[in-house]
Amino acid sequence: MSLSDSLASIPFRRLVWLLPITFALHEAEEWNIIPWYQAQFTNPPSTPDIAVYTWLVGISLVGFLWTGAACLLPTPRATARMALPFFVVLVFANALQHVYWQVAFWTYAPGFFAAFFLNIPCILLLSWHAFRNELVGWRFLAVLYALCLPMLVSVITAGRTVPPTFHRIHEFSVWLANLLFGTA
Repeated sequence: MSLSDSLASIPFRRLVWLLPITFALHEAEEWNIIPWYQAQFTNPPSTPDIAVYTWLVGISLVGFLWTGAACLLPTPRATARMALPFFVVLVFANALQHVYWQVAFWTYAPGFFAAFFLNIPCILLLSWHAFRNELVGWRFLAVLYALCLPMLVSVITAGRTVPPTFHRIHEFSVWLANLLFGTA
């Protein structure tokens, strides 16, 4: 049995848990990202640490909850069709941004190592696994990966400015931290 066959034989619902685990590791690598924003961008967010931590932990939890909900669906096909959009469209796109920043700014971009060595390979592996086991079709995957492009293009065209979407995420993080802790 080849490595390809061995990987394909692992149940999707077991393998899919690699996605939120590697995503949480990526988010942990971003723990102190604000100084990097301040050093690299002309319009960095001024997000308090508690709001950054609230976002990083919260979005990691969403990844686990999303995966858990997907695994409760009646079939592995339904699980794949629910889990993959979150991890391809959001996490894979974000991983590509980190790779771009690493290359474009030629300095360590927090989150790069987990993005490059964990997120991208695991998302590609699970996409391949789902396709190989006929849980999703190539058109489904093509649409998901195509949906990554607008976010990547916005980051590339923004250059050394933080795109408005990122500022909205930081504003939401401040709101959420205030709601939960009253301290952002």
